[in-house]
Amino acid sequence: MSTQFKLAAVQAAPCFLDVKAGVDKAIGLIEEAAKNGAHLVAFSETWLPGYPNHIWLGPVAWQMQFVGRYFDNSIEAGGAEEARLAQAARDNNVQVSMGCSERDGGSLYIA
Repeated sequence: MSTQFKLAAVQAAPCFLDVKAGVDKAIGLIEEAAKNGAHLVAFSETWLPGYPNHIWLGPVAWQMQFVGRYFDNSIEAGGAEEARLAQAARDNNVQVSMGCSERDGGSLYIA
């Protein structure tokens, strides 16, 4: 038995280093995808708070200017941003795959 469903692969720019604006934008994209019949909405790697491209652009000492802001704008598991995304998924009856940087203690993880 085969079951078909519609997938929305999000190809929108994130709100780089602004997790609150990023979650707002993600919720809007989730709602739009659901209205168009998607059952799964997938965002790219580290869409929240944006891909850390700075790690490829220069020496580590130069990169450090971005680390604090990147850390501060990464989501926390069980935090408010995650709760808002989960609620948007429930409200729109979709599954969401969100690529994000997650902070725990003093570490960041790609989730």
